[in-house]
Amino acid sequence: MTPTPIAKPTHSLKCLGVGEGKPCGRRHSSAFLYRFGSTRLLVDCGDGTSHGLIQAGVGPDDIDALLLSHMHSDHVGGFSMLIQSLWLHGRRRRLPIHAPARAIPALKAWMQATILHEDLVGFGLDWVPLTAGKPFSAGAVEVLPQPSSHLDSLQRSFGAVLPDTAFEAFSFQLHDGHRRVAHTADIGRADEAGRLLEVHADLLVTELSHVRLPELAAAIRGNPPGKTVFVHVASEWLSVEPELASQIQDQLGGMPFQIARDEDEIPF
Repeated sequence: MTPTPIAKPTHSLKCLGVGEGKPCGRRHSSAFLYRFGSTRLLVDCGDGTSHGLIQAGVGPDDIDALLLSHMHSDHVGGFSMLIQSLWLHGRRRRLPIHAPARAIPALKAWMQATILHEDLVGFGLDWVPLTAGKPFSAGAVEVLPQPSSHLDSLQRSFGAVLPDTAFEAFSFQLHDGHRRVAHTADIGRADEAGRLLEVHADLLVTELSHVRLPELAAAIRGNPPGKTVFVHVASEWLSVEPELASQIQDQLGGMPFQIARDEDEIPF
């Protein structure tokens, strides 16, 4: 008897990198590939993204859009290598890149510095500045960027001496009419995760590095998602992950959750 093949989920998250800003040998930097039916969105592209995409069997023309939450290296450090990889593997589709407005000139200059002119790479790039509260379509998915205070303190300290630097940061709400995802990227306050959950989410993907668990759990309990996935977990928790899981269980009161690892594929 021939076994029935297991159908792949139509909606899933592939964790290419779940690490925080402090590198370690167990985790690549932030990169998350969302599948909404036939639409695939890449959120952030930290170090190791290109390797992760190839390992996951993602073809060069499969990505419908790239969303960059902010300009910290652990979220954009693999950008030029991503463009080079897509070029060398034969991408031909234009690639929309949605990024903070002041980040776009820096990303263009980075491509020039690494000799990745659009005439060379063979596919066009559509540069689209993110605006908080202004939705846009990416394939079949509507994306709503929400503001994050993650870089506010750095802007207060360095904004005067770095006037051209992008200090904007964003979280994202993603939905296609069938499933809804709330993706925090990096946030400055736990209530920013709560704001993403004001409309019910099937999946919350949240960092646990710049906010404290009790405040974050309180925000989640206010509007519980179908499942919470913790990423970007502070490195001090890695050696005591069972203890962290126990604390999350207590704080969330039995709500479904997962502490993600690189290469996890999570249906939603």
